[in-house]
Amino acid sequence: MQLSIVLLSVVCLFGISYARQKTTCENDNMKITCDTGKVIDVTEGNYGRTDADTCGSSSNTNCKAADSAKILRNKCEGKNSCTVSASSDVFGDPCSGVQKYLWIRYRCVNPTDIAPPPEPVVVVEPEQPKVKKN
Repeated sequence: MQLSIVLLSVVCLFGISYARQKTTCENDNMKITCDTGKVIDVTEGNYGRTDADTCGSSSNTNCKAADSAKILRNKCEGKNSCTVSASSDVFGDPCSGVQKYLWIRYRCVNPTDIAPPPEPVVVVEPEQPKVKKN
């Protein structure tokens, strides 16, 4: 009992957030919402199929849209809520003819807890000196 109280106190004191998961079948909308003052931090996600029984059944369980997590981050990261369509129009079609679903793992965090995206690296080539020919 005392350990539970201590752990709960630590969670409340430091605002530790836990991972949440959501799954939405193909052609439906996924709505993700955090409590007031919190924003979405996408940890991973996939549009496709990685198990045989979610949203119908299929033996094809190696179906992953390449940029699923990146697309989810672009649409939801840092927002209090977002809605994403679980469709091939958004993610591309990683396995034609297979019933797919959108799966996300995310946390609701303080806005200051999200790391900004890395700055793009720009390489500037030095200009070559011009040689005059006489």
